[in-house]
Amino acid sequence: MNMRGAGILAILIPFLLFSQARQLKFQQFTIDQGLSQSSVNAIAQDRQGYMWFGTQDGLNRFDGYTFKVYRHSPTDSTSISANYIWRIVADPEGHLWIGTSSGGLSRYDPEADCFVSYRHRSKDSTSLLANNIPALYLDSQNQLWVGSWAGGLSRLDSSGKGFIHYRHQTGDSASLSDPNVSAILEDSFGDLWVGTWNGLSRLRKENRAEKRFTRYLQQPPGSKTPQVGQIWAICEDPASPGDIWVGSYGGGMWKFDRKGEQFSHYPLDVPGAANPGEELIVTLFADRDRNFWVGTGNHGLFRWDSLRQRFTDYPIGSETPAGPENFEILSIFQDRAGGLWIGSGGKGVFHYTPFREKFLHYYRNPHRASSLSDNSIWAICEDREGGLWIGTKSRGLNYQAPGSEGFVHYRRHPEKRNSLVDDNVHAILEKRNGEIWIATLGGLSRHEKGTDSFVNYRYDPENPASLSSNDVRALCEDKEGNLWVATAGPQGGVDRFDAATNRFVHYRNDPENPNSLGGRWIWALYQDREDYLWAGSWGRGVTRFDPRGERYFRYANDPANPFSISNNTVWCITEDSRGNLWLGTWGGGLNLYDRERDRFIHITESQGLSNNVVYGILTDSAGRLWISTNKGISMLEIKEDFWEKLSAPEVADLAGSLSFRHFDIGDGLQSNEFNQGAFSRGKNGILYFGGVNGFNAFYPDQLSFNRFIPPVVITSFKVMEKPLSISREARKGKPLIFSYAQNDFSADYAALDFTVPEKNRYSYMLEGVDRGWIHAGNRRYLSYTHLDPGKYLLRIKGSNNDGIWNEEGLALPIIITPPFWATWWFRGAVIAFLAALVYAAYRYRLNKMLEMERLRTRLAADLHDEIAGNLSSIAMFGKIIQTEMASEKQHTLAILQLLNRVIHLSQESVGSIRDIIWAIDPAPETLYNLFLRVHDMAANACHARGITLNFFHPPREEFPAINLSPEQRKNLWLLMKEAIQNVLKHARASELDVRVSYAEKLLKVYISDNGQGFESTQSHAGKGLHTMRSRAEHLRGSIEINSRPGEGTAILFQMKI
Repeated sequence: MNMRGAGILAILIPFLLFSQARQLKFQQFTIDQGLSQSSVNAIAQDRQGYMWFGTQDGLNRFDGYTFKVYRHSPTDSTSISANYIWRIVADPEGHLWIGTSSGGLSRYDPEADCFVSYRHRSKDSTSLLANNIPALYLDSQNQLWVGSWAGGLSRLDSSGKGFIHYRHQTGDSASLSDPNVSAILEDSFGDLWVGTWNGLSRLRKENRAEKRFTRYLQQPPGSKTPQVGQIWAICEDPASPGDIWVGSYGGGMWKFDRKGEQFSHYPLDVPGAANPGEELIVTLFADRDRNFWVGTGNHGLFRWDSLRQRFTDYPIGSETPAGPENFEILSIFQDRAGGLWIGSGGKGVFHYTPFREKFLHYYRNPHRASSLSDNSIWAICEDREGGLWIGTKSRGLNYQAPGSEGFVHYRRHPEKRNSLVDDNVHAILEKRNGEIWIATLGGLSRHEKGTDSFVNYRYDPENPASLSSNDVRALCEDKEGNLWVATAGPQGGVDRFDAATNRFVHYRNDPENPNSLGGRWIWALYQDREDYLWAGSWGRGVTRFDPRGERYFRYANDPANPFSISNNTVWCITEDSRGNLWLGTWGGGLNLYDRERDRFIHITESQGLSNNVVYGILTDSAGRLWISTNKGISMLEIKEDFWEKLSAPEVADLAGSLSFRHFDIGDGLQSNEFNQGAFSRGKNGILYFGGVNGFNAFYPDQLSFNRFIPPVVITSFKVMEKPLSISREARKGKPLIFSYAQNDFSADYAALDFTVPEKNRYSYMLEGVDRGWIHAGNRRYLSYTHLDPGKYLLRIKGSNNDGIWNEEGLALPIIITPPFWATWWFRGAVIAFLAALVYAAYRYRLNKMLEMERLRTRLAADLHDEIAGNLSSIAMFGKIIQTEMASEKQHTLAILQLLNRVIHLSQESVGSIRDIIWAIDPAPETLYNLFLRVHDMAANACHARGITLNFFHPPREEFPAINLSPEQRKNLWLLMKEAIQNVLKHARASELDVRVSYAEKLLKVYISDNGQGFESTQSHAGKGLHTMRSRAEHLRGSIEINSRPGEGTAILFQMKI
């Protein structure tokens, strides 16, 4: 079977499985979801997979999430020609043809995202016959036929620019029957059928060139042709090629028999219709599974039932006190995934797919007395005859007999002794003898078969053999036919009902006796294949009970033991076909009891379970587990290696051995939240789960899954936050080319499967940036910023609601061009130029360095070896003469002073020469080291002259960590030395202050004394001050000298470093 068409066929499956009303669940889209207007005349799907809706106010493109609306703009010649749309046809080239009510025909070009218009022009015989286009059709040769109102029939010629016309000619019976054309169809034999407002015209294949029509006009009653002439819809019978269904506006449905060349009238099955057979037929549609659908203007939607040879209604609207709401159906369409779309008059567009409604949903309909009495379901049981018993939270017991569509309600009536004991039903059990037992909040009831009566059992404090508590939570029948009853409360526990004596035997918790039940609030009961009775409690774990020897084995959660039960509240217990015992807990997920090792294996959200609150567990014929939770239903399929891992000494990670499939409200579940105790398996393998909004029923092997591979499209694209149309590039694989300044882009995307779009999943990757796929979940947006120039490939893939992926997805090449200075040729030229420049600079610097180094070396050697040596010798000899003359007392004072002068000058020369040698020494030196040298020099000089020195400079870390150039070092040193020597020689001071600071790249040196001072405004002949100013200028600094007689001298030097 064609899987794409299997969807609509599956519509009938629920009605064959269950006796339910013919009401399909449609999803509705209106202006509230973005539709431009609520009357949808036309529906189509383009080549990319978008859905298109033509309304009476604009054209809409739908991607499953949002609508993009196209409207006519008088100032834009490329906009759609009019807003009122009659028909839409998609051609194989990807264009859409749109017939409007006043703007003629428009052709949409998806690559350019614009429209080309075709209008009637009175002076152009090849233009349209009129601008009101209610009919469009693309035949088997891809020729476009256009039906105009008050114009006739036209065909687009091969050039695509003009039209060939087929007009109504008064007096010519072989011409078109009427100029008002409303429907067009080509049958399987190549004949063209044209519906007009005055009957039907047939253009046989062999008569097309002659433009000769066969007319079927309105005739008197009893004739073999339709009795009404206002034809609005035509469709070929999907089961009988060549037979034509004709829908008239006010004359109902007619069928043309090709063999007999006659028409038959088929009135619709409309209950209570005033004039049967006079329905307003607006649209006809044959789906791919040969279902034939009829949309009416006054009675809703119908389908042809070929078995019963009649039309059956399918309500779409909501339920009302008078029954299902019906309204005008204007258009019907089937998409490629098999979904059915219904365009209505004033109610928007409706979408149905069986893949959204996998599960039959029973719920309370306040307008139907025979529906469920309450939506909160706490118990379900199918009896051996196929009858269905449903327990509700507050509205009693419901029973649906086999083959019945409705439920019989049983409620508690205090005035009736034999009524149901309580309306809050917790559990229902059919024993093997056919008895139906009902556990409630107010006691236990047994239904008297064939009657409306119940036998009730309640707690009686005066009778120790009565029920232990009225709060009955679970029921179980053992292999011997005994009824076991789980109760909750201070006196609760497990009771065994002795049918022979009509008495209850109690098994309770004894705090002083470990060989007793683990708790008194028992919520679950189950007898396993080894005849142990398992009792799950609220907050006290689970107890394994051997009724024969009355032995109890308690199991409770132990945080220190990873193999203890995961939670102490146990909601449900079941055993699979392999004898494995499964327990559902409140917050601890699913637990598997490992009998061989007497331990529990936990399966939680970490291993893939949808939720850790487990309300019910059922097994199907394939051995799979179905688990109801607070987040829908999970189906668990266990792989064979799971059991191998379980038998290993150390339990390995089990997640890889578990295969989950999750279902939620989007798949047709009554809600994502289910209820404890509301689960049951029927005799034919049907599974039931109940929750807060009714209950679901389904056959696991007959669930329909969506196999459609959805196309992936980019719905919008932005570069630097500005929208960009990329339709042509995205479809043809052409690269998008951006400049280096356009290196940010973002995109919205969609997988065009409309079943449950919110469950579609996505992954994307930008090759050249991402190392692997980025799993986006249901997020449909991506963004990349600050991309380097280069070639990239953007890939996007998506899945449908059932996890079927389009692995090929979409691939969009993107090129970001570099700036000219980043191109290979420019970089090559720059590299060559820089290489030459570097080499020239290197050679120049090398030569200078060699020259300077030779000079420094020669000068240092000469000064040190010759001048410094000679001066040292003079000083040494002078000292010897001074010593000898002093000792012999033969010198005069003048000789001594002269000799002192020689010694002093010699020492001073030696120091100066050493300073010069140090200044030109290539060894690096920092500013901090320089001031240490200045400090040492000043300290020695002041000490020799008895002057107090106050010298301050910042610590090493506050100075810049840079080396001074030799020139800087020399000038700064000599400037400092000159200033200090001036104080020592001329100031006659007793105190010298030197303060150095460095902040914000500014060096400040402040030198002051308390000497005799001088008039700083007067010029002096000495070279000292001039030399300091000169050195300050060479250092690109400034120097200020302030002095007054008798007030000392202050010098401030500043420079940037």
